[in-house]
Amino acid sequence: MRSAIMCCRRRSPSSTVACRVLAGIIDMETMRVVDQAKRAAGFGVDALVATAPFYALGGPKEVERHFRAIREHTDLPLFAL
Repeated sequence: MRSAIMCCRRRSPSSTVACRVLAGIIDMETMRVVDQAKRAAGFGVDALVATAPFYALGGPKEVERHFRAIREHTDLPLFAL
């Protein structure tokens, strides 16, 4: 992940145009997604993209808890898919 981020940043066409990097954080367990979010933030990404847990057997409430948990652990913009 780190090498892909650094490569994108170096290829920015000019110093006045920013290359925004979004990191996908996807897993079946919420806390592993939170760990990925922290790791991505440490690499300097600009935002996060996350999906609902693959097996959200608890329905909409479980999906909501998932995204709220991610939100509580990062200040980066979060796109929910």
